[in-house]
Amino acid sequence: MHADWKGVYMDVNAVWFAEHKIMNSYSGDFYSDDARLFQSGRGVDGMYGKTWQGMDDNKAQFPILSTDNSHTGGIASASDQYLRRGDFIRLRDLTLGYNFSKSLLTRLHFTGTIAVYAQVTNLFTYKFDKKPNYAPEIPENGLWEFRNPAMRTFSIGCSVNF
Repeated sequence: MHADWKGVYMDVNAVWFAEHKIMNSYSGDFYSDDARLFQSGRGVDGMYGKTWQGMDDNKAQFPILSTDNSHTGGIASASDQYLRRGDFIRLRDLTLGYNFSKSLLTRLHFTGTIAVYAQVTNLFTYKFDKKPNYAPEIPENGLWEFRNPAMRTFSIGCSVNF
């Protein structure tokens, strides 16, 4: 989107992703050490009473806790427990600038154009699912794999055309 008024201009570039899912395939790895502790009889810190117990259990925070990975996959297996809503809106670029007027430049004996601007990249991201603590912009396959988030960049500049 572009807006211009009396030499002042603003450019905005935003993206919106909808019906987008994120699979944090590494979440199970965070609990696999706890599953080994469970197997050795030392308990599972912070998971007791929060694992899936059966078909009518709709309040479980973790998949079934099992030391037998032959039929359930155990706590570290893929589960919709780790599937998140990936919808988001990101303000990707915002530019504010000023084009010096022709009359001013003519008085200065300059025949070209001069503009000054300030730009911010990745200024704002709104995630519809607040639970994931990582950036929702991920590859097309939907797998989050410890990727760095998009960097926020501030820049200023001057464009001179002769």
